[in-house]
Amino acid sequence: MTDPQAQTPPAPTLRERFLQAAQEILREPDTPLDLRKVAERAGKSRTAPYLVFGKESEGGGLLALKIAVAAEGAREMADRMEEARDESSEDSLEAFEAVAHAFLTFVEENRRLFRLMYGPEINAVSRLGKEGFREHPEFSRLLAERDRAGLLVGSLIWEAQRRHVLQPDPLSPDQVAHPDGEAPSQRYLQVAWAAMIGVAHLRDDELLQAIGWDITRDNGSRLITEAVFGLDPKRAEEAANKFLRSRGVL
Repeated sequence: MTDPQAQTPPAPTLRERFLQAAQEILREPDTPLDLRKVAERAGKSRTAPYLVFGKESEGGGLLALKIAVAAEGAREMADRMEEARDESSEDSLEAFEAVAHAFLTFVEENRRLFRLMYGPEINAVSRLGKEGFREHPEFSRLLAERDRAGLLVGSLIWEAQRRHVLQPDPLSPDQVAHPDGEAPSQRYLQVAWAAMIGVAHLRDDELLQAIGWDITRDNGSRLITEAVFGLDPKRAEEAANKFLRSRGVL
């Protein structure tokens, strides 16, 4: 007998189907992301995406789709980082490292999507004037989700400062505003995101493989944490010895 309380999940909207199709394409290494392929994957006509994302001449089309997909990726990234924070201990370093690990895991599983989220194409859009995509609802959503991830990292830095794990930064008077009044150091926040995005690209492009440095998610998240909180002497010695062994010195 059918449970009267059970409800059938609602069918995906046309927008959701297009975004799912675009995400599927971005998980494939070589398939170009264009409106025709997205429409085909979603089982719709070639012109159907324009019904959702608008016409190219009106600030829609493929670029609007890409921004919407980037926003969806930023939402998932922020969700994963929040979940890692919630499941971690109260130790500031452990919580920060768990969030960095979740970030690197997301990047590893969504390489093309990550490059879209933080790549030159989206960055160019952000520089358009008032009549451009800056006022577009898709772009506003992307900014909101990226800000959510930024506020999460900022809250961890502020908590570490509050507990004196990180010292206040007298050289950085500009603070990042938080809804509850918390204000982490701007420089610590900049270092954190520079390290996160930098390590993500180093891993993705395998730029240090030639010298025998394989940056895993575990040691990558430690590198990010140490960039903000300072080097652990034992880990610094371990890294130095590994490098010397790779050069045949030890």
